[in-house]
Amino acid sequence: MKLLITSILLIVSGLAQAQLFGKKDLALQQGVMQYHAKSLNNQSNSNSKISWVTELDKHQNLSRISNFNWGIGVGDLRNLDSNFRTFQNSSFFRFKAGLVFSLPQQYTPRNWSPRRFNPYFKVSYNLDLHDKTYKDVNIGRVASSVRLGFGAVYKLNHNFGLIYEFSHNQRLGADFRTFYQHNFGLIINFDLPYLPY
Repeated sequence: MKLLITSILLIVSGLAQAQLFGKKDLALQQGVMQYHAKSLNNQSNSNSKISWVTELDKHQNLSRISNFNWGIGVGDLRNLDSNFRTFQNSSFFRFKAGLVFSLPQQYTPRNWSPRRFNPYFKVSYNLDLHDKTYKDVNIGRVASSVRLGFGAVYKLNHNFGLIYEFSHNQRLGADFRTFYQHNFGLIINFDLPYLPY
């Protein structure tokens, strides 16, 4: 009887929950950022050094095709702003939040993602708090941007997957410059696989 009730609960939960990511997942990603001279108002920016950010992401299921995404990050801005001199850089702390849209997923405790390859589309907002170097050049410490991108998760097994994301980021501020960001990382699913009694 206990096995029958457990099986019914698993079937119901499998039908009710459907998501690209596990219910208890965490993604650790390394991002590289670079301004794009031909995008919108970047013509005056001759800096070509690559900046980086390390981000820690969490996903919360909303529906069969959507997840709420939030996270934090730390990084180093290296001459992405044309106001910086060639030797200057600025450390920053990032808060991020957004929505992830994917193909319909049928989540079960046994299999957090039935598809091995899972593409998705993402829209989010970045809020970066910079150090004194950035404040001296730009008057304030805060910078923000809207992030539009797409990515994919490749499931290795029940607990681990690889994640890649490309995004086009629109700075919000006086210059409205844009930059590209590539993220590479590992997604970890902490849901334990179902083991029958």
